[in-house]
Amino acid sequence: MSQTIEERVAQVVKDVLGVDLESNFLDVSIEAELAPTSLDQMTLFIALEDEFQKSIPPEEVENIDTVRDVISYIESKLISLG
Repeated sequence: MSQTIEERVAQVVKDVLGVDLESNFLDVSIEAELAPTSLDQMTLFIALEDEFQKSIPPEEVENIDTVRDVISYIESKLISLG
C-alpha cells in the first residue's frame, strides 16, 4: 500500500525535526510551532525535495508556512507534470 502525500510529508518532518505530528497536523506552522533552526529548515526542504523528486526554489519556501502549504505545493508540482 503506497503512502499518501500527507503521510510522506509527516514522515519527512518526523525524520528531520524529530516531531511526530498529531492527526490534525495540516495547519501546524512550520516556523512558529515546530521552531526549526535555519539549518533544520533547510534540511527539511532538501529532504522533501529528495522524497518527491521536485525542486523547491528558495523564493517558494518563503511562501510556505504550514504543513498544508507544503502538501499543496507538492501536489501542484506533481499535477503540473501529469
